[in-house]
Amino acid sequence: MSPTSRRTLASVAGGVFVALVLFMIMNALIAGQRGHHGAAHAGQIVDMIRVEEEEVVQTKRRIKPEKPPPPKSPPPPPRLEVTNEAKPQRHALRIDLPSIDVSGAAGAGPYLGTWDPGQAAPEGELEPIVRINPQYPRQALVDGTEGYVKFEVLIGTDGSVLDVKVTEAEPGRLFVRNALRAVRRWIFKPRVVDGVPVERWAKTSIVFELED
Repeated sequence: MSPTSRRTLASVAGGVFVALVLFMIMNALIAGQRGHHGAAHAGQIVDMIRVEEEEVVQTKRRIKPEKPPPPKSPPPPPRLEVTNEAKPQRHALRIDLPSIDVSGAAGAGPYLGTWDPGQAAPEGELEPIVRINPQYPRQALVDGTEGYVKFEVLIGTDGSVLDVKVTEAEPGRLFVRNALRAVRRWIFKPRVVDGVPVERWAKTSIVFELED
């Protein structure tokens, strides 16, 4: 081989070598820049993820509300003092003079008298314990009418009137209604035979008279 060819071949080989070295250097530089940018980009992504995670955590935090003050206890209800009222005592009504004076009625008051027990027991068992006087009929007061009503009454073992029969009434039936209302509410001392109370029939009457 001639010296000229050798020089040419050496120059080409040197140029190729230099080109390869430059290429490798440039490739290394480019790879370093890419790695730097990739790392920086990855850091930004991590930072963004951390920021988002922190924001999410902050939004999920719950603030405990303050406990309300305990309610004030209501005042105790007022005490009511209850006093026991005395119950009215029921006294037996004993009438000796069966008369009543009502003023202001047609200028004269009614007189209810001459109560005749009729066939009373010898021991006086027909005497009423409670006697309710009848009302004088208004029309009889206005007209000045007097009269009477006679009865037969059935006295029960407890002294109450079980049945009433009108045997006679004058004038007509003017006084019968009021007289019956009163007699049915009478209470007698029951008749006792051998220590046992028994029912009995007895006669009685009510006389309606006006006082002068």
